[in-house]
Amino acid sequence: MDIRDAMEIDAPGILRIYNDAVEHTTAIWNDQPSSLEARIAWLKERQQSGYPVIVAADGPDILGYGSFGAFRPWDGYRHTVEHSVYVDGAVRRMGIGHALMDRLVARARGMSKHVMVAGIEATNEPSLRLHARLGFIQVGHLRSVGRKFDRWLDLIFMQLVLGSEAAAGFSLEVVALPIAASLRFQNNRLASFGRLFGAERPRPSLFVGTPSSRWRDFVTVVTISCRIGRVR
Repeated sequence: MDIRDAMEIDAPGILRIYNDAVEHTTAIWNDQPSSLEARIAWLKERQQSGYPVIVAADGPDILGYGSFGAFRPWDGYRHTVEHSVYVDGAVRRMGIGHALMDRLVARARGMSKHVMVAGIEATNEPSLRLHARLGFIQVGHLRSVGRKFDRWLDLIFMQLVLGSEAAAGFSLEVVALPIAASLRFQNNRLASFGRLFGAERPRPSLFVGTPSSRWRDFVTVVTISCRIGRVR
């Protein structure tokens, strides 16, 4: 599989994947299929605006595609982009979406973008899990803002901070963790979580703050490890 910039010759494969998502999923909130002319025009407009459109290709076959563009049209949002990734239904859950997302994140960083935003239909669990693994965090939940297949749809917003402020947020959260974890421990809400992982008191080299209870220390270490995975 090769991940590369899309070309006009890829438009039929992009159209096939796009229309399948329109007709059978809530990943795209359109009711009518697109046309080849419309997809070519979209591809050219994105590229002429300086935004990437990438494809995952196996020879001539397009397995998936992704892109990002302006989050909002006003000047103040120029450092933020909103992305989308779609994968052929026959090859989902094979790492193609993850590979496309990795490339889009790298391209956004290369363009000095500060934040990436994903708008995901609330029942799309595979997409929510994928974004969480990539370090995106949920920042909003809009209820019943869309309608498709005779039902109301919720929209979840997730974001990834790419700039230097991400590291500042990490430092602040580390300081707050022992207090928050201690409060949760006092409410006796962590016992089952800790026992699930068979956690014992962490080694002294892993302590953060002043240790006072094994479950508090355990949750502090686990949460910080998750945050380290998100800060790049």
